[in-house]
Amino acid sequence: MTNQLRTGFTVNGNACPDHDRLVAWVASARPTTMLVMDNRPLAVELYEVAQGETKVGHRQYDPAEGAEWKTKTPAQYVSEVTAGLDPRIYVQVLNEPAINAADLLLLLYWLMGVMDELFNRGYKGIIGNFPMGQITQAHVEDGLFDNFLKHYHQYRGWHVIGIHEYTAVVRYFGVGQWPYYAMTPTEYFLNTLLQDMSYWPTREDLPCAPLPDGGLPPYWHVRRADWLTIQWIGMGGTEAPEYWVTESGYDNMQDVSEVFPALVNKWGIAPNYDNLRGFNSLANIWGAYWGNEWTFDMAAFEQEKWLHEECYPENYIGWNNFMWTSDSWRRDGFDMSQNLQFQSLLIDYAVELRTPPGPDPEPDPEPIPPELEQLFEFENKAEILVFLQANPSLVPLLIEIHSHIQDYFNAPCCRLEYDYDYDYPELQYIIVSIPTSLGLDEAMELDRQFNYEWWFNNPGFAEHKILIDLDWSSPPSDELPHPLWKGILGGVVLFLVFFFLIFFGILFLAHAQSIQALNAGGITMDQTLIEIWNGLSAIPIFAAIGFGVPTIYYLIEIWKRFLDPRIPTPDNKWLAFFLKPTPVGLFVFLVFVMAGSYYLAGTYSQEDAFRTVIEWVNTFFDAFGKLLLPAVVVQTVGSKWYNSNRAAGVAGFNAPSVTR
Repeated sequence: MTNQLRTGFTVNGNACPDHDRLVAWVASARPTTMLVMDNRPLAVELYEVAQGETKVGHRQYDPAEGAEWKTKTPAQYVSEVTAGLDPRIYVQVLNEPAINAADLLLLLYWLMGVMDELFNRGYKGIIGNFPMGQITQAHVEDGLFDNFLKHYHQYRGWHVIGIHEYTAVVRYFGVGQWPYYAMTPTEYFLNTLLQDMSYWPTREDLPCAPLPDGGLPPYWHVRRADWLTIQWIGMGGTEAPEYWVTESGYDNMQDVSEVFPALVNKWGIAPNYDNLRGFNSLANIWGAYWGNEWTFDMAAFEQEKWLHEECYPENYIGWNNFMWTSDSWRRDGFDMSQNLQFQSLLIDYAVELRTPPGPDPEPDPEPIPPELEQLFEFENKAEILVFLQANPSLVPLLIEIHSHIQDYFNAPCCRLEYDYDYDYPELQYIIVSIPTSLGLDEAMELDRQFNYEWWFNNPGFAEHKILIDLDWSSPPSDELPHPLWKGILGGVVLFLVFFFLIFFGILFLAHAQSIQALNAGGITMDQTLIEIWNGLSAIPIFAAIGFGVPTIYYLIEIWKRFLDPRIPTPDNKWLAFFLKPTPVGLFVFLVFVMAGSYYLAGTYSQEDAFRTVIEWVNTFFDAFGKLLLPAVVVQTVGSKWYNSNRAAGVAGFNAPSVTR
């Protein structure tokens, strides 16, 4: 079944009531097809409001309609019907052409010529629009349509074969292989076959296939064009022809006319209508059949839904209910423009068809094995159930893990949690959290023994579907091995180092300014000395910048730890990077020292280049030697402090828990 509404309307462009509502309906429902009679601008408007999702055809009325093929060449006809027509709009080619059996081949060859002309001019066509009785079983079986079908399939996907299909009283009257003898005005026929919804044929009842003896199925009112499909497939075709039902609905047809007097006698014609023919004239009958459960418009909609879901195959791209009009056709019940509930139900159904079906509901997971229920608590139970169903071998492994946890940690009840890697969602696992109130050093030692003596040697470890963690729900103990006051003291020391670096930078700068002031007052001082002190002032300032960033971050972490000692904080990699006595850490610190020295060199006078270079080298190494020792001392002290506080988590390096 297609995901688009296939019910549309044939619109009388010269007598179109409620234009705005029609446009709004097409914009909302976006049916596969709509047909407009004698109103080219309206056809374009409907196409555009449907944003190109609706195939819109245009039918041009001609006083000789149906007989044009006898008096005009394909080229003449195409020139007339495409004059002023937007190429996005399909051309309805003829309307119920009037022929006798002897003329059928002439008509079909004329239509083949029209297909060529339309294609060459960039127009698409709805070809033929044959009336109910024109496609007959005998003509198809005798091969009269064979060349037409071959020619059409050169343009399949461009042109569409147009047909008219009407039924009587209810949509399924005459559909499928209903025997003709059932269509007699007996009480059984009127009260059972027509009324009982259990008799509505299903898709399985309506195969597009020949009978067991190879012949075509007899007597179809609806889907009579299946005879062409069966013939084409029998000729070796692979794709069924596409059909556009440009007129569809209900009528009093000659071959079943004997039924109608009985229907009129029993239930009468709906008020305000002259004949028992179109849609609305059937209100009395449908009310008698389904009035206890449906309104008239609901009954009409249910039959349209049946056409979608049970009757028409997908190669019937759409059918246009005849009609949307305000002229004399209303007297016979054909106008559907005022059936507001019917239109609304079609919109709702269109939305339903466009909505993709959701995934099949997940089956209820099997309950967790009772032994796991007793041993573990569950963080996200539903996800754990699904994961264990996909990995049943983890159940005995979890039981074994719990047993060994008792041997090492004596933890009565562990917690399970399902999780996955956000960068690689296919990596999924269960986390086993071991609750403990032990001190950090003791807990970490037990964790090391647990891992190296058992878990790392277990085959389940290699699957990486279970992670095992330590978890403190509160600080390990009130007597922390490294209490908070040590962290605060470390912060004070770092701040003082930062402060004195800035202080000495300012002091050196002030000294340079003092010498310069003496010069201005008449006391002659060496200009080089001024430049040296200016340069020296930059060295501690640059060093302070390099030292200040981790210091500020460190103090912020101290404050957070002070507010709540249980707050888990990540490793302070900035502080570790600057304070650990590694070649990288020392190099970074000295870079800032050298930057200050470079600034020092840049301040020298260029009057005596040789003297300047010699003095710069002496000054640089003098400054470098004086600062190298403090740098090493700071690195060593900072490293010792980092290592002593790293495990405690009291100074912003680590929280008192082991995180995964």
